[in-house]
Amino acid sequence: MTPEQEEVLRDIQEQLHGPGLRGWPQLGTDADGHHRTLVDGLALALDRIDRLTEESAALRDQVVELRREIGDLEMTTADLDAEVQRLSGRALPWPLSLLAGPAALVGEQLARLEAVLADLSNSAGPPRGSGNGTAAPLPRARS
Repeated sequence: MTPEQEEVLRDIQEQLHGPGLRGWPQLGTDADGHHRTLVDGLALALDRIDRLTEESAALRDQVVELRREIGDLEMTTADLDAEVQRLSGRALPWPLSLLAGPAALVGEQLARLEAVLADLSNSAGPPRGSGNGTAAPLPRARS
């Protein structure tokens, strides 16, 4: 072997095994604390890639299952919404449906007013006037 060939062989060995043939510090250390060689680092990287591939496949399966469950929930929600609409009676057509909320509010306020008026008429006692429980007649307007 020529000196040039020996030098090329040493360069290749140093590239594979690291400086001084003691491994590359950049690739970390093995279980014995020795720096990894290029081949050791490549093997570790390929092993990690395999594990990540398995984990990502498992995650993809979970995503598919979650999407299926979300689809089922959306269908259930749509069914429940349709049932609520059916049970609540016919809805007013648009634009009359815009009045449904305010109309309900006005109805509630009228019911409260009627209750207050009923309470007032019950707590006022007998009307003033002749004392026989009937109200005095109102005076007539002059013409």
